[in-house]
Amino acid sequence: MLYMLSLSVALLLALMLLRCKRYGIVIWKTILITALVGGLGILSTQVLYFIENSEWGGMSFFGAVLFLPLIMTPMALLLKIPAADMMDLISLPGLLMFAVMKVNCFFSGCCGGRVLGVSGNGTPLAFPSQIVEATTTVCLIVVLLFFEHRDKTRAKLYPISMVSYGLLRFVLNWFREPGDAFLFGMQKGTLWSAIAVVAGAIWLMILHNRDLDRQLETIRNRKASSIEEERE
Repeated sequence: MLYMLSLSVALLLALMLLRCKRYGIVIWKTILITALVGGLGILSTQVLYFIENSEWGGMSFFGAVLFLPLIMTPMALLLKIPAADMMDLISLPGLLMFAVMKVNCFFSGCCGGRVLGVSGNGTPLAFPSQIVEATTTVCLIVVLLFFEHRDKTRAKLYPISMVSYGLLRFVLNWFREPGDAFLFGMQKGTLWSAIAVVAGAIWLMILHNRDLDRQLETIRNRKASSIEEERE
């Protein structure tokens, strides 16, 4: 467990350092952000696990997905970094951390998949849930890295990753080992996946409306300037 956590934090830092220049964030702040995301991210997963089970001792990954925006936004203000840039910076490394921890789940024997059948010698054949989740999450990171360089995704990468990862997990949770219903007849992972998708979609809608308002304001200003020039 400690080895995989150390590996995930190291990869987290590497991906942050490779991308920090794009957001104009200096190296020492990037290292500090990495430490905050690693520590507070793990704490967030433990808090959500406590909410789910009324006891400490485990991790629920969606705690980091849902709580980090609330925690890191004031941190961005303290570090004098635009909050949107910080959230863009931490979005993909956060997903990479989840992928590494899913590999840890595989070796720990937790988060298993549904039994799909039985082999000839009677051994149950389960869906490799942990490996599939880790692999598809890495594929998602690669896709988002490609779109990161487009101006249209600037300040939107974290909510996009929330929606994408939420949808991915929502589908894959149906192949997970069945568990007790948590709320609304849904299992824990399925519920948090749906909440992440909805929260991310609302976030994107707010950003889209903001961009439209800015575009309309720019058009109004140009028209006003043109009218003044014609009068002169």
